[in-house]
Amino acid sequence: MVKLIRAILLVLILTLGLFPAAAGAQPDLAEMVRVLSREDLYLEPTMAGRMSQADRQRLAAKAAELRGRGWTVKFALISRPPAGFQSLGEFTSELHRYLNLRDGLLIVASQNAVSAKTDRLGRGETQGLTDASRRVFTSEGYAAGMAYLADSIVAEAEAREAAGRTATGLLLGLGFLALVGLGAFLAVRLGSSRRARLKELQGWHAELTAAALEFDRVLGPAPTSARGRDGRRSLDLVLDHLVEVGSKLDRLGRAGLFGPKPRAMAEVARELQEARDRLAALADSLADEFPELKEVGLPDMLRPEAQPEAQFPLACFFCARPLRPDEAREVVLELGTERRRVVVDPEHYEALRRGEQPPVRTVEAGGRQVPWFEDPNFDPRRDYRPSYSGIGLPELLLLWGLFGHPVTVVATQPERTPQAESEPRDTWFESPLFGPPDVANEEAAESPLDFGAGPGDWAVESDFGDMGDVDVDAGFDGPHA
Repeated sequence: MVKLIRAILLVLILTLGLFPAAAGAQPDLAEMVRVLSREDLYLEPTMAGRMSQADRQRLAAKAAELRGRGWTVKFALISRPPAGFQSLGEFTSELHRYLNLRDGLLIVASQNAVSAKTDRLGRGETQGLTDASRRVFTSEGYAAGMAYLADSIVAEAEAREAAGRTATGLLLGLGFLALVGLGAFLAVRLGSSRRARLKELQGWHAELTAAALEFDRVLGPAPTSARGRDGRRSLDLVLDHLVEVGSKLDRLGRAGLFGPKPRAMAEVARELQEARDRLAALADSLADEFPELKEVGLPDMLRPEAQPEAQFPLACFFCARPLRPDEAREVVLELGTERRRVVVDPEHYEALRRGEQPPVRTVEAGGRQVPWFEDPNFDPRRDYRPSYSGIGLPELLLLWGLFGHPVTVVATQPERTPQAESEPRDTWFESPLFGPPDVANEEAAESPLDFGAGPGDWAVESDFGDMGDVDVDAGFDGPHA
């Protein structure tokens, strides 16, 4: 009996002597990081007896299976959080960051808690799945609990990502359809507006062509007077010009969905306006000899929104220099029996005041030299050059015929000068018509189930109670037969 008592006391002394050492054991952090960097499972030596070889192989197989689905999964079984960490969740989050797992999954279990961390799932979702795994840990053991928790987190993350991709795809699809619809609407609307403008230009062209043909009938093929012959040549230029404009309109009519370009239509409109004004000037200049010309109707082509200065840019009668309204000077020149109001630039204005007769710029058109305003293709804004060659007013009088280019002549009726009261040809006067000369990732979740609420970027954890040696021996060596 005495021997039995001594044996019991010896066992108690040895047990009590060894317990403090076991109670004070801490995981080796350096060894844990080294192992998890190469392998998928770390077992703290003091916890090695709580997981059988079959359970270790089960976790290794689970990690390999999930790796095939694009997941990096690490498992760790330790006795307690290392010194310096308030909870297992805080330690798991820090270890996850140190291992640079990011979208990978880290599951760490201790004697009485489990924690998980992944960037592919939010804190709340991970916490709920970790709490749900406690029943598997307590009933089937560490390996079963870790495998169950890994499957649950991976399945939830993939389901949410698939739902997100579906929603994103749906939004992108709806956005694409909206953009296509808006583009189609704008294209149809823009094309419709441009085609309406083109139809308007085509109508003007048809009316101008009909008017020019009526002029052709009135003038005849060979007028007898010199002025009539000059008018005939000018009318031929207008008819040729209208044929060219008709070809341009045909090309514009073959434009695509968005219709013809506005710049091209603006150029055609300008050319049609020039043709109209040349016909109007021809009717004015030959009204006494061919009064029927005044009866030919011409289309009104001035759009309400257009400014007269933009439609009829001013240019110097002599040199074709483009002029602003504030620098244009209006004078009246006597040409034969007519007095015509024209605009000139300040330099030629002063030259006239000094009694000089500046030359009128000439250009080549139809194989002959004509005054610049007789060439329908001459645009002062585009073709003006400071230096030029020209003809004097006496020579111009011989070629007078048709005069009335819209960019330089003020739209007024020619003034008849009685022969008995004729003034010298250089008579002119000034008009004030143009005004005076000077003008982050979501934070890791943590559960207070084990150690209460705590600060920091902690992984979620769940407390499933103290799993002592007796429970481990009874329930964690794999399911019983």
